[in-house]
Amino acid sequence: MVMADDVTPAYHGCYGGPTPTPHIDRLSREGIRFNCAHAVAPLCNPSRYSVFTGCYPGRAAAASEGCTPEEPYSITQNADLFPETPTLAKHLRAAGYFTGHVGKWHSNFSAAGDQEWSRDLGRDADLDDPEVDALLRKRQEIHQDVVRRCAGFEWVGAVNWGNLMGDRPRRLRHHNPAWMTDAALGFLDAARESERPFYLHLANTVPHGPDPDRSLGADHRYTFSGRQENAPASHPHDSTVFERLRAAGLQNSGPIAGINAGMIQIDDQIGALISALEARGELDNTLFLYTADHGIHGKGTCYLGGYHMPLVMRLPGVIKPGRVSDEPVSHVDLMPTLCELAGAPVPQDALCDGLSYLSLLRGQAGSPRSFTYQEMGVGRAVTQGAWRYIDFHYPRSVIARMEFGELDIPPSLQAYTEGPFCDYNFINKPHYFDPCQLYCLDDDPFERHNRAHDPACAEILGQMRELLRSVTRTLPGPYAHDVPAFMRSLKYRRMVEKRRLQVSRKSFYPSGFDQEKIFNLNLPDPLQMDAAIG
Repeated sequence: MVMADDVTPAYHGCYGGPTPTPHIDRLSREGIRFNCAHAVAPLCNPSRYSVFTGCYPGRAAAASEGCTPEEPYSITQNADLFPETPTLAKHLRAAGYFTGHVGKWHSNFSAAGDQEWSRDLGRDADLDDPEVDALLRKRQEIHQDVVRRCAGFEWVGAVNWGNLMGDRPRRLRHHNPAWMTDAALGFLDAARESERPFYLHLANTVPHGPDPDRSLGADHRYTFSGRQENAPASHPHDSTVFERLRAAGLQNSGPIAGINAGMIQIDDQIGALISALEARGELDNTLFLYTADHGIHGKGTCYLGGYHMPLVMRLPGVIKPGRVSDEPVSHVDLMPTLCELAGAPVPQDALCDGLSYLSLLRGQAGSPRSFTYQEMGVGRAVTQGAWRYIDFHYPRSVIARMEFGELDIPPSLQAYTEGPFCDYNFINKPHYFDPCQLYCLDDDPFERHNRAHDPACAEILGQMRELLRSVTRTLPGPYAHDVPAFMRSLKYRRMVEKRRLQVSRKSFYPSGFDQEKIFNLNLPDPLQMDAAIG
């Protein structure tokens, strides 16, 4: 399983995008491509939780922290794994699989105690200093141990603790996908020596920020495992990424170029793994799965841009080549699907919201689900066919703060705390603060025209609300679907308009353009056109 970080389907050739991804395209051509694969929560931590556990993030213990038992949980970066959490790796390991994790973690920082990241080193830390190098190596051991204990992997390498921005040593604030690929190839060697079936989970940091194009040309000997004697050698030279961007008619600077550069590097990574498996004679006996954790615009919200995922799977003898599926599948379905395929049944006492779609892969049936469920903050949503329905109801304690003047604008979807992606999305989502939202994706793919109050949509509105209730009633804590009176009031509407005015004064890249369409559809960056092609 290879996972990208922060990307939509439009950055893949097999989905019709301009990015040159020949190895991912091969997986699609020789396997199955899903057009309606959805994440559950579009942030790094809760999305990974659903992949690891097969459960909705609201089941994580920390999701209910910070609210009373009478209030709904809020999904942020709070769906942590613990040693007692049932996971895919633990199930497969119990069935005899050799399991390995490489790359980004972001699934429980507290388990490392005061050894989280390397903040005490300072941004200008001398990574050639033997003491600093020794500390990095020690931290890597601690972080690998956390991944083993909490996620249940037997073999762990090249752990990147979380995102690369923030208070990190400057010389480590570069993406290093080839370092991860080298580790993944090392895992394949260890798996062959073990003579056991294997499961590899490879989680990338690209194309998440910082812009991956700015990492090209960095000294990749410097890693979170300390300085390596030689730079990673499993990828083509960094300079070829710019060459391939230019050859594809793509820009080679700016954020859009960064995302495309990151996807080219993931494709190189997949190519290296394919070659290694072919050399071992194992490729056609291995399920190769590629997906992402969440999208770009729509991240941190209940909008589809944050949830619509690339998903490509290849396994000859099970999956007929060249298939394209419009059936709905969810990230929570990965765990039970892979367990059934591997002959590793999920224990009866393990919670699981996912449904196995192995029969779909075999071409024997459709998807076991007719709709998918999404959650973010205190928002809840369902997607069925062309329709999406969103509930966004503030808890009583937050409404009280608005009523009594403690808040002069409505808080973000996260409600109890201010989320980082509200204004970034509100600029393009005029109904962000509506308590009930209904969208027809056929007519309105960017969810900008709320039809919840359209009499012609009354029947579908009722159906979608009942679908949502069928899920929320099974999850922890209460979730009141009735709109609070305050959210219907003139005062609330005025607060929303005040926030809208504040947001209109902010600048979001690329300023003056439809950022959502540009980023999610992989369109040319209008502010980087002069630097695009020589």
